[in-house]
Amino acid sequence: MDPTLVLAPLVNALWWLIPLALLGALLKSSRVKGSVGEHLVRWALRLRLDRATYRAVHDLTLPTPDGTTQIDLVLRTVKKGPRAGDRFRGCSTYPQCRVMQPLG
Repeated sequence: MDPTLVLAPLVNALWWLIPLALLGALLKSSRVKGSVGEHLVRWALRLRLDRATYRAVHDLTLPTPDGTTQIDLVLRTVKKGPRAGDRFRGCSTYPQCRVMQPLG
């Protein structure tokens, strides 16, 4: 029995799975995930933050107690309390991330 008689109809019916699998592998790669994630964060920041109060700083490395972190930060201004008017750098994902660094 010739194996091409069995495989040819199978390949003809399922040829579209090959590009779909390649696309899935590409989308799961860390480089594509990182790039898409960066664009989504920048888009969300533009939509949600008042440009008069906040300014986004991307790919900034800050020292932290456990080493360093490279995250998107936002320049913020303290609105209440004894430090009102002071500016500081803070995570764009606050309150999940509480890294803050005073300017000055």
